[in-house]
Amino acid sequence: MNLEEALKYTENKIALGVKSDGCTLAPDLGIFKWCEMHDMLRVFKPISAWEADKHLFNGIRSEGIKYLPIAIIYWVVVRIIYMLGFSWQK
Repeated sequence: MNLEEALKYTENKIALGVKSDGCTLAPDLGIFKWCEMHDMLRVFKPISAWEADKHLFNGIRSEGIKYLPIAIIYWVVVRIIYMLGFSWQK
């Protein structure tokens, strides 16, 4: 699943009424759709956690060069959360 397919997957889940809090406990910073996509990928697991996190990074980064530091920070945080054993189960 590539980034475009992941966004479409998210749109389909939202159309079915699935909710996401987006950037959980973090400021949105104009990247809500990428956080929302990440939630859907992590909860429903159509791809691995690693791939979902990579899509989060690439999606945020696609917003422009000024978003690169944000992409790095968000990616590091979700990887740490994953390594600590926290889950995205709803």
